[in-house]
Amino acid sequence: MTYYFCGLNWNSENNSVIMIYGSPNSPNFLRKKLNIGDELNISILNRRFCIGTETTQSQRISCYQRRINDKEKEIKSNYFLLTPNTPIKNQSDIDSFILPDNKNYKQCFRCTMLDYFKCRMICVGDYCNPTTKKAESKCTPAKTHVYITSVADRLKVGVSLRIPGRWLEQGSDLATKIAIAPGLEARQLEQYISKFHNLKLQVTNKEKISNLQVSQNSEKINTFNSLTNKIYDDLNKKYKYHNSIKIIEPQTINLSSIYGSLPLNQPIQNIDINPTNSFGGKIIAIKGSILVTQLGKYYYSINLRSMINREFEFLQNPPQIETQSFLDQWF
Repeated sequence: MTYYFCGLNWNSENNSVIMIYGSPNSPNFLRKKLNIGDELNISILNRRFCIGTETTQSQRISCYQRRINDKEKEIKSNYFLLTPNTPIKNQSDIDSFILPDNKNYKQCFRCTMLDYFKCRMICVGDYCNPTTKKAESKCTPAKTHVYITSVADRLKVGVSLRIPGRWLEQGSDLATKIAIAPGLEARQLEQYISKFHNLKLQVTNKEKISNLQVSQNSEKINTFNSLTNKIYDDLNKKYKYHNSIKIIEPQTINLSSIYGSLPLNQPIQNIDINPTNSFGGKIIAIKGSILVTQLGKYYYSINLRSMINREFEFLQNPPQIETQSFLDQWF
């Protein structure tokens, strides 16, 4: 049986990681807990499927379910429509979930337009143009955290309604809250800190993979603390009497031990997400969206974020990975 990959969900209460995926023949999403020490073997296939739409912060429905919902609305709105409300079963309907392989789409056009909070993807704090009333009600209260984090030895600033879950999703090693504000003001603070304190707004997947095997020593922690204290002093002077922005004294959290045990003195070969590629072995670490496995004496990494919407199948046995010849030269 084949599936399509939808993403990972980090549970910050117990630091567990859930793999979310769907079937082209079902409206429901499936979930699989990824435990350190478990074996996971996957073969990547050719097709790419729409991953559905986000209806609230905690709920996403599949493209299959969204089409059923659309049919129900169409029937209710048209007295003369006699189309029965039946599940999507024929091949032409399933084929309509498939996305063109030459485009970097994760969703079909209809699911993209129905995302309740897509405005957050382009917001830089200039003005508020909410996608939906749900998005506006989520963003308007003073509940958005501005944070500083160290990801792959890069210092970045970000905003989120989901702390510390967002830190875990990014694979942060060190992190601290620096302010809490309404969504628009939080974005403005993020842009200000990035510009005047020279912090990144984004750490690329390439940077995360190339700096996967970094350790957090006392020097790095002291440097991080020095920077966050400097930013705190700056913001505290600038926004001390601001009604809706609360500046928070930084308290650094070291998250590096949560992700598992990464080998520091052995190579980890990254596997690209391409059709017909396979990966697998025993899970030894999950850092953000990067999964690290051990297969015999070799170590492999794969960025599961790049696998979103890709068709795949589970394998019972570990695959033979072509990159082993490269690692043989190292050993």
